[in-house]
Amino acid sequence: MLFIDEEMARRLEWAESRGGFETAQAMARFRPEMKAAALQIAGGTAVYCGVGSPLTQVLGPGMEGRVTESEVDEMEEFFRSRGSISRVVMCPFADASLLAAMNQRGYRVAEFENTLARSLDDYEPSIAPYPVEVRRVGKGDFDTWARAIAKGFAGEEEPSPMLSDFGGMMSCFRDAVCFMAVIDGEVIGGGTLIFHDEVAALSGAGIVMKFRNRGAQTALLRARLDFAASRGSKLAMVSTAPGTVSQRNAERQGFRIAYTRVAFHRQWS
Repeated sequence: MLFIDEEMARRLEWAESRGGFETAQAMARFRPEMKAAALQIAGGTAVYCGVGSPLTQVLGPGMEGRVTESEVDEMEEFFRSRGSISRVVMCPFADASLLAAMNQRGYRVAEFENTLARSLDDYEPSIAPYPVEVRRVGKGDFDTWARAIAKGFAGEEEPSPMLSDFGGMMSCFRDAVCFMAVIDGEVIGGGTLIFHDEVAALSGAGIVMKFRNRGAQTALLRARLDFAASRGSKLAMVSTAPGTVSQRNAERQGFRIAYTRVAFHRQWS
């Protein structure tokens, strides 16, 4: 069983922070008109992928010690100059100076997010067949894969253009491996693996609503864990909203809650 201390939390936060940096770099290559950008600041990474994008946020701040006033000023200007709110995702192991800055500057708590982790040191690859077919995404598959994930995130609504662009962006991603779930020849969802410093971060999973409850998410989890272990990763991580089906499915695959993060927002008047 993993013991989550400050050093372990730092590894997990660094992996996600690096993923955010790579995401902005990929978006900048795929859609230069979006003017995506990333700034390594306060021990983490400030990411901008468009106003209103769920990817626009600060990841991993305060994990390398005290956060200074000038760092917070620079972080806020990064978002304000681009017309975006400031969204800071804080790990409970972050330096207390970050929480003080959030309180002093009028940030509000917007949401909570669970970070789950599991060791891959003793991981046994799957022997039983996956509940649905899972395979790697090839160069010609990204658009189909992205549409399925976009539909999964949107539910009954029409996917936003930003979500539909996901495939093109991921085709430009250097350190990601993408997987798709297939039923009767139809791509019904997918997920992503991002690697950093022996940590495999599972992200971007979505299943088309009418195909849910048929084992696709479990299959995607198992396939990505199998691949991460075969590649030599020592840790796997995933983030979910608290108390969701996604959290329950992850726990069935050996993940346990490492800690709960807080997302702070600041609007500009």
